[in-house]
Amino acid sequence: MRYLATTCVFFLTCFITHAQQLFEQNYPIEVYQGASQNWAILQDKHGVIYVANTEGLLRYDGTRWDLISLPNREAIYYAGIDDEGNIYTSSTYEVGVFKIGPGGTYEYHSLTHEIPDSYKLDERTGVRVFNNEVFFCNENHIYIYGNGKFKVHQPGGEGFIVSRNNIYLKKGSGLHNYKNGRFATNPHFTKTSDTHYKWFSSNSDDNLLVLDDKNQVWSVDEKHPDDDWRMLSEKLNKNLKNLKIHHITSTSNGNIVVHIGRAILFFNSNGEPVYRIDNENLLEGDAFVLEDQQHNLWFNADSNILQVIASSPISYYDNKNGLKGFIMSLGRATQYQYIGTTKGIFYEKERGTFTMLAGVEGGIWNLYNFHNTMYACHDSSVLQIYHDKAKMIIKHPWVMSLCSLEKRADRMIMGTYNTGIWLLQNKDGKWSKKRIKGFEEETRNILQDEEGNIWISHLNKGIWKLKLNQDMDSVISNTFYDKTNGLPSSIYNKIHRLKGKIVASTINGIYSYNKTRNSFEQEDVYDKALGSGFCIYTLTESPEGDIYFWGAHPKGKETAGVLQRQSKGNFKLLLTPFNKIATSFRNLRVGVDAPILVTNSGEIWIGNDQKVYNYNPNQKTFYNDPIHISIQKVWTSDSLIYENSTKATTTPTLRFAVNNLKFEFLCSSLESTEMNQYQYTIEGFENKWSEWTTGRDAHYTNLPAGDYTFYVRAKNVYDVISEPASFRFRINPPWYSTGLAYVIYIGSFYILVHSLVRYSVRREKKQKMILEGVVHEKTKELIYVNNLLSNKNDQLQNANTIIEGKNKEIKNRNETLEQEVHKRTKELVEYNQQLEQFAFVTAHNLRGPVARMLGLGIVMRMTGNDPEETKSLTDKLLTTAEEIDSVIKDLNQILQVKDTPNQLEELNLQEEISEVISVFKREINNTNATVSSNISEVEVITTSHAYLKNIVYQLLSNCFNFRHPDRVPEIHITATNTEDYICLAVSDNGLGMHLQKIEGKLFTLYGRFHLHIEGKGIGMYLAKTQILSLGGKIEVDSEVNVGTTVKVFFRK
Repeated sequence: MRYLATTCVFFLTCFITHAQQLFEQNYPIEVYQGASQNWAILQDKHGVIYVANTEGLLRYDGTRWDLISLPNREAIYYAGIDDEGNIYTSSTYEVGVFKIGPGGTYEYHSLTHEIPDSYKLDERTGVRVFNNEVFFCNENHIYIYGNGKFKVHQPGGEGFIVSRNNIYLKKGSGLHNYKNGRFATNPHFTKTSDTHYKWFSSNSDDNLLVLDDKNQVWSVDEKHPDDDWRMLSEKLNKNLKNLKIHHITSTSNGNIVVHIGRAILFFNSNGEPVYRIDNENLLEGDAFVLEDQQHNLWFNADSNILQVIASSPISYYDNKNGLKGFIMSLGRATQYQYIGTTKGIFYEKERGTFTMLAGVEGGIWNLYNFHNTMYACHDSSVLQIYHDKAKMIIKHPWVMSLCSLEKRADRMIMGTYNTGIWLLQNKDGKWSKKRIKGFEEETRNILQDEEGNIWISHLNKGIWKLKLNQDMDSVISNTFYDKTNGLPSSIYNKIHRLKGKIVASTINGIYSYNKTRNSFEQEDVYDKALGSGFCIYTLTESPEGDIYFWGAHPKGKETAGVLQRQSKGNFKLLLTPFNKIATSFRNLRVGVDAPILVTNSGEIWIGNDQKVYNYNPNQKTFYNDPIHISIQKVWTSDSLIYENSTKATTTPTLRFAVNNLKFEFLCSSLESTEMNQYQYTIEGFENKWSEWTTGRDAHYTNLPAGDYTFYVRAKNVYDVISEPASFRFRINPPWYSTGLAYVIYIGSFYILVHSLVRYSVRREKKQKMILEGVVHEKTKELIYVNNLLSNKNDQLQNANTIIEGKNKEIKNRNETLEQEVHKRTKELVEYNQQLEQFAFVTAHNLRGPVARMLGLGIVMRMTGNDPEETKSLTDKLLTTAEEIDSVIKDLNQILQVKDTPNQLEELNLQEEISEVISVFKREINNTNATVSSNISEVEVITTSHAYLKNIVYQLLSNCFNFRHPDRVPEIHITATNTEDYICLAVSDNGLGMHLQKIEGKLFTLYGRFHLHIEGKGIGMYLAKTQILSLGGKIEVDSEVNVGTTVKVFFRK
């Protein structure tokens, strides 16, 4: 038989249905790796959980479970822990204590032998620690251990109850409190003939919770038990009536927790059921409950240890409450609350229990309460809902939204997926539909403003404002809003009304519509609270003016939150309680359906995936309570130098050889331990905190000698950051860096130097004597040889001077000859090429006229004496002779250029160019041409006077000959200095040339490329021939219909 001070048995004759579910963490036997039976649960001041187990004592620090066994591996049933971390245990006929030994492991010390023989243990005993004394009890004895000794009282009792101020012994006759070293009967908690007290537990700092034999719950003031007995709630008593209660207690947030075997029930202060946990492994008899430092509950179970997150104001509904499918919409009307899913509509029949509306299957996109009537947007219809019944009022595919119209309860606007918007009208109880012309977009969200405008938002495009005609069957005005109208993006925008004002939830917070500017703009009241980059998917406003939303935090978390309205009209952002349901993301999701509803009770429903989260804003919370972190162990490379159970009285000093350190630390927060994060640093080595990490240890290697302090801090799931824990230590310098080592280094160096100096002096003296003799003899020989060499050297130097002179002379002659040969060869090659071209052109240009002359002569011979025919042939003969003469003159001009010696002289470039420009005065006047020059950089040029004038003339002549017919000629002349040349450039805006097509032909004799313009094609040929004869070069840059630039380079 199991004994437990907190056990009371009633027969179960009623059953409480499902309520809201709390978050749970199950630790099955495969995880904790002990025996299947678990017993007492306790927690030390560092947050570590201990569970009595049939195989020993289980220890859980937030990351791992360890089993601490008794020497004989006997079962442990009860345990208690003192302020020093010593754990007192009770097993069959055995009591003892676990203490942490020097190696950081637990060492067991039996206390059984300390008990007098006449009071030896005869059965299991309960264990509690109070005011540095340890209390053991069973039905026969009470054992009080303190100062290393036992005091024994009898008879015993059923167990202990510990409050803030007292420890009580529960006996069949009532409750006994400990005073002056003894347990005395408390008359206020003694059974009477009318009432038996079945249960006692600590309710608050000064109150006890009392359950009587009628399952009535009382709160009693410990200090004044005779005056203040208060029944908690008639409704609670009604709900507890006939229940078989194994354990009852209260939590720090005011809820009453009742363990009824395979289920745990939670009631609020009004006695209303709020949560229920069903677990088939929960014990029906020996039930233990622990409220940990974060105000969450731990329960023992067969093959399981259960953690219940009772401190969170968030609970949830899912398939265990009767829901099916993904949550799409939420709504309420009168006392009913509804959930729309991909499977249908569910209504809350009893608190926490949902039933599907009969006859409704398929997706419910939205739920609306218009004029106290609930309407649903169904995959194929519009439904009207009344209590637990639904009626189809319009049949239509893919209905997505509805909009009520001000002052017209008989009309609604229906938005669809792909068929635009429709006017619904109710006449004599029958609804009809009529298509509204002029808008065909998907209508996921729709509402009407105070002026009657219809607002529609599209998740992937933007927002529309529509104005309808009087009959409401056509759109007469359509205004579209996206990034160009103030919205931060064209996607993820959803329209809402807050306090009658049109707003949009966006990827960057909440934007308000400015009627004056006809655009959306960010409003400071929201922006200051949310900050930049907070994506809001959906929102709703509570009667108090708070704004609840589902969104995506810029730090990569998708979460719910609330903007709490402050007294001055501003908002305060609250995210902390919702960290429990936040999820990480990489990219913003599209089309997030997270409906939000303010329920009849003032709680907030938030739909997400297949759950509906329930947030109670009025529940007492503890997420801002401080958390603690402790340094558990510090290791060097070869040993443990610190453990949390020991008190460091001095700063550890470490040898340099073992300066590799490992720090192990622990956060006291056991809720969502996988989300606990840590930061650490070493003062004296680094100046900043590390990145947040989930690792529970830190490693440092090869730290230099010095004094250091290691700091570590923790952050839990609610982003509460602990005060840092610290560990100071010193690393001595290596032996070779100590003061004694440096003294030895200096002494050894002095002795070494002194010995080397003495040895060197003796050696040098001996060598000096030997060398002096050798030097004397060698000096004589060297003087003789030097004289001989000096004479020979003089002779060689004279011969060398003559040879060097001859070599230089030969080298100079060779270089001169090579240059001359190269120059002549190049000239011959060019001359041969010119001769070939000259011969070809001469033959070509003379062949035609000569052939014509021959032909004309033959014709004249044949015509006889006809004067007119003779005159005509004579004129043609003269014309042909003139062509031959022109060709001969051109060839003569070319030959003169080739034969004319290059007489160079210093010329004023500005004067020479001005003189040539004056020659074209008539062309300038006739064409209104503009001729400009910038040759200030070059005042004097040394070149051939005739060649310079001819080259400039040819270039200017081409500018006028090949001007563009549609624009006034613009000619610009520049002169610049380069390293080896003076560059003269002439630019125009004429016809230009396609250089790629005439590549290699530009400077050929008689080369013409604008055949519609008169010319001979020798100008550029002459210009190139003249500049080449002066040792220069010529370059052309041209573009068709843009102009031409010719650069002539005169060698300096």
